[in-house]
Amino acid sequence: MTSSSFPDPPRASRWRRSPSGDRWCDVAVAIFVFVRLLLLSVDHDAVIYYDSAEWRPVDGSASWSFVSLLGHAWRPPAVPAFYALFPSDGARVVAQVILSTTAWCLLAFALRGTLRRRTIQRSGLAVVFVFGASTGVTNWDLAILGESLALSSAALTLAGWLRWAVKPTGASAALALGGTVVLMSCRPQLTPIVAVLAASLLGASAMRRSVVGPRRTTALILAGGLGLASAWVGVVVRNTEVAGSSRPEGIGTFGQNIVMVLRNRVLYDQEAAAWFTDHGMPSTEGIVVPSHDDGGVQRSFDAYRANPALQEWSQDRASLLLLRYSLERPDRFPAQFVRELPSILAPTRAEITYAAVPELLTTPVDSVVTPSADAFGVVPTYGLLFLAAAVAVTRPIRRPVDRRVLAVAGCALVVSATALYLGWLVAPMETARHAVPFGVTTRLSLAVVSLLYLDRSGSRAVA
Repeated sequence: MTSSSFPDPPRASRWRRSPSGDRWCDVAVAIFVFVRLLLLSVDHDAVIYYDSAEWRPVDGSASWSFVSLLGHAWRPPAVPAFYALFPSDGARVVAQVILSTTAWCLLAFALRGTLRRRTIQRSGLAVVFVFGASTGVTNWDLAILGESLALSSAALTLAGWLRWAVKPTGASAALALGGTVVLMSCRPQLTPIVAVLAASLLGASAMRRSVVGPRRTTALILAGGLGLASAWVGVVVRNTEVAGSSRPEGIGTFGQNIVMVLRNRVLYDQEAAAWFTDHGMPSTEGIVVPSHDDGGVQRSFDAYRANPALQEWSQDRASLLLLRYSLERPDRFPAQFVRELPSILAPTRAEITYAAVPELLTTPVDSVVTPSADAFGVVPTYGLLFLAAAVAVTRPIRRPVDRRVLAVAGCALVVSATALYLGWLVAPMETARHAVPFGVTTRLSLAVVSLLYLDRSGSRAVA
């Protein structure tokens, strides 16, 4: 089967306007941009948190001292570099709103380019814009934290890969690669997943004869770029842990998370503790499970800092052993993750709404798009999305679904689910907050699958 077996949609070469001049889409874009920018005129004061000082100077000024491409700083460089471009927190809020608005518009354009039927194109734009206008996205634009850039890069990543699946140009490949690298810098647990993706893409490009021409060239470039980016982020994360010894806690973010994993999961379970000890875990003296007289978490941080052998083990082997234990004992960590997943996908509103912003959607719609334990919970949102996808997939279709686009949506769903688990596994501090980008991409991926099949079940395409 050759690439010609899957012809590009008639509108694959156009991003901004449909060939038939669909004014509805233009109006929808204008309304979305207007309501998103309206947020700046209503309330655009920056919201500062205790860890905002890890991204830029305490006084909010611009400084490149927080940026290190090799990780000789407290945080990976993506967010600090973005913040260093602007002189104040107020300017950073404006930049985050503009970047977020642009990212969601590009995602809407990219999704529209994969669809043929005008009604489904309009539905696709509406879905993307509803997600982009939800409180679960907009509130982070006012916070001086990494979540706004993570959400924007997630939208850009999905837009780039959808566009590349339809039109494998240098621009679409650059968008896919750039968005992935920034997202990986914001969420380092993606590193092993992206490495596997790079290897898979390289293997498919080298072995499949149907991958020819520009698609083969850009696929090889993407595979090489993703492989190098994975290695780079791995070096950065290791170096940030060394630089993190100057933090008030005395250890870096990774070390803090490992201590929390040991306290709450490994040492809490005698069988798990014995397994890790048998596989080379050194003494954990001073790190104790939570209790009323445990001396507080800082005591465990101090014990970790005074234990070089445990630090070396954590850097070199802890992540791989946690993953291996998960595979060998699915009744332990994976089962615990499944039990806690509803609270990760639908946490309390306070866990995922750090800034008070006006609701751009009606409350019921916003509560469904951004599920929380305070409203409808996890079942209505994800239940409806899974049901819609199941119904759409099982309906008779008149034309085959583009496998490349479907593969992008499927990969996005798998990557998001895997990233949720890896984030829960190795970074248990503020899990719900750090899971925000992957919760959004999970919901988006399900919606995209539904739209792709519904688009091919009709009888009339856009002329």
